[in-house]
Amino acid sequence: MLKEGVSHLHVFINGDKSYRLMPILLKKDKNSALQPCLTKSDYVALGVDISALRYRFSGSKADECVFIQQAAPESTSRLNPNQMALDITFPQAFMLRKNEDDILPSEWDEGIPALLVEYQYSGSKTDASSSGNDAQENYLNLVSGINLGAWRLRSLSSWQKSSGDEQHFDNIGTYIERTVPALKSEFSAGDTYTTADTFDSIKIKGIQLVTDTGMIPESQNGFAPVIHGIAKSNATVTVKEQGNTLTQINVTPGPFTIDNLSPVSSGGELDITIKESNGQETHLQQTYSAMQNLQREGALKYAFAVGHYHDKQSTGTPEKEDTERRYPDNSTPFEGHSESQQSNIAQYNLSYGLPWGLTLLNGLQMSDSHFFAENMGIGADLGILGAVSTDVTLSRAKKVNNDSTYSGKNIRISYSRHIDSTETDIQTSTRYASKEYATLEDAMTLDNNNKQKKYEYTLSVNQALIDSWSLYLSLNKNIYYDGSESDNYQAGLNFPVSKAQVSLSFSANKNEDSDSDFENDKQVALSVSIPLSVFSSHTQTITNMATSDLHGNTSFQTGLSGEALEYDQLAYSFQTGESFNHSQAENSQSSVNVAWTGNQGEADLGYAHETTQNKASWAVNGGLIVHSGGVTLGQYSTGAMALISTPGVSGAQIAGGTGLHTDYFGYAIKPDMSVYSRDDVAFDTNQSSAINNISSMSKSVIPTRDAIVLVPFETHPGENMMVTLLHHSEKIPFGAVARTAEDNQRVFYVGDKGQVYISGVKEKGTLSVTYDHGKTCLAKYDIADASRLGNFNIITLNCD
Repeated sequence: MLKEGVSHLHVFINGDKSYRLMPILLKKDKNSALQPCLTKSDYVALGVDISALRYRFSGSKADECVFIQQAAPESTSRLNPNQMALDITFPQAFMLRKNEDDILPSEWDEGIPALLVEYQYSGSKTDASSSGNDAQENYLNLVSGINLGAWRLRSLSSWQKSSGDEQHFDNIGTYIERTVPALKSEFSAGDTYTTADTFDSIKIKGIQLVTDTGMIPESQNGFAPVIHGIAKSNATVTVKEQGNTLTQINVTPGPFTIDNLSPVSSGGELDITIKESNGQETHLQQTYSAMQNLQREGALKYAFAVGHYHDKQSTGTPEKEDTERRYPDNSTPFEGHSESQQSNIAQYNLSYGLPWGLTLLNGLQMSDSHFFAENMGIGADLGILGAVSTDVTLSRAKKVNNDSTYSGKNIRISYSRHIDSTETDIQTSTRYASKEYATLEDAMTLDNNNKQKKYEYTLSVNQALIDSWSLYLSLNKNIYYDGSESDNYQAGLNFPVSKAQVSLSFSANKNEDSDSDFENDKQVALSVSIPLSVFSSHTQTITNMATSDLHGNTSFQTGLSGEALEYDQLAYSFQTGESFNHSQAENSQSSVNVAWTGNQGEADLGYAHETTQNKASWAVNGGLIVHSGGVTLGQYSTGAMALISTPGVSGAQIAGGTGLHTDYFGYAIKPDMSVYSRDDVAFDTNQSSAINNISSMSKSVIPTRDAIVLVPFETHPGENMMVTLLHHSEKIPFGAVARTAEDNQRVFYVGDKGQVYISGVKEKGTLSVTYDHGKTCLAKYDIADASRLGNFNIITLNCD
């Protein structure tokens, strides 16, 4: 029963099915009726427009409360003691107007104070006794941090050890950050990367204030790049950005996709290395940008940064030939390596939405080492014609030995269009840089062995065809001032055949140096995937694949992959194949991989055999949180997490994740929660009997970026009973209410045949039963008298 004082109630507003669990003060009004009395902060939390209320709160009394009908006479409220719920109806005029997916900053959850560690470890050992090229590689990526209120401290580091090389430990960077809700921005200080909206992303040690588009609802507002490639054998793929390793994975022969990349900057150029089993390496580059230029009318997106420039080549002394980026007078024009470590830089970029579908683009970048660049541009929504943006960057950089400067320009035009009638997506861009143009990184470093690019052309087309067929095409062409060129082409066709999925892909890399020498690398792959659902309820797929370089080298593979165990925690794959050189068998390949996803992390184990070598690979990743309740282990997370608490109840399965359940201490970590939007934490009601001791099955939370949100559930650990209630040998009627003497706030409804399920009770106790409009009786029980059926105690009780 509810009484005067503070009670935790499920508050529903204007019929919304989602609720807020809030401490509500209950007081008796002038008619001695129990009513909710809300403080100013309560009204704000419920989305009420304080300025529209009839009552004016005093600014000096934080605990001042007012009845709902007193604050807004047109409103209504209804208490539901049985459900511990409060239903409130406010006229729309009293509510803050917002979009359907708009969430007030007052609803955001900054999370709890905590320490965290996230780790990713991978390794491999190659046995090539015939050639003597035995090798072992190990790589560890660590993210450690502290959360305190709205502040986040993070340190990123990596460790790498290869056979024959010294081990390397790199501190990628340490920074602090916090949200600035009033500006819909994020403030950061330390080792950070500038945004890539206007200028190339660079690493600085300094401070930044950047618009966080995550705070903007989807209805008002856009990413990590997806990497595609084709491996010729059991290969290792390494992705780097500005010299830092982002990920390193082992892949099997054929097309691969990396779609879970978490880059350490918001845009730039990725360096991708595919290292085949025979040591051959293929190097690719992929440019990406995480944001779109166009803004809706009145919207402002900005980024300000000030700090010390971090030269990615800040160790060692470059050789003279490495600095020979020659200009018309055959000189090396820019102040360089030694001074770059002392250079201070400042930059800003912004985009502002104008009327008529226009967006103004502007940016400025400068350093105290005589570099200056200014950007100006405009984007336009052309309606049915698509969208276009163009911008010009003017740069000035001072020469080393005199006061003359080199001035250059960079012109970029981008275009995109979606054609509804044909379901076609087109994106293309053209870039031109004059010979005297330089980026800040060019001006700050002497490591200029990279060729100077004159033109860059990109084209990407995605086409949906009939009956779930789809086609994609991409082109990247670079022309350099030394006369060399490089081209990269990707194309693919995907279509179903009955229940099978067929994929045909093609890739080509062409490099022509200044002496007209060519280097070509082509790959064609055909893949047929057939799902198997006849033999198991788990996912199983047979894949057959053929690849060719169009020069007589071909390979064929067939494999089986799938999932097993009750919660699909075990993933496996088997693959075997043969490689041919001009129809002559050259190499046989076979591999097996298993991956286990558990409550406390993930583990992968693989073994690959080829004619000339054997390779074992392994990987482990996960994380831990140190909090006021102890230490909780969990799966690897790249962002916000929910720390679920069910005191005294272990083994409760968490919905929406593989292998997630509460541990021995009643805690569980749900990784990668959505930020600034409502995300549900729910239990799988079909998978675990432990949920019988939990009062509610789901809660909604709204984490801020990188928050660790505590999600406590009320629990009632103890015995579970299926009771048949009798009164004078007659079954208690349907709809009767039973309560335990220890906790009369919990109610259990009697069903057919006088049966009621009661959870979380002591071994001995008394039930209070109310039936027939107010009649009551008591039933004493002793678990020792019950019969056991699974997790239930079956017992018949007389209620007197």
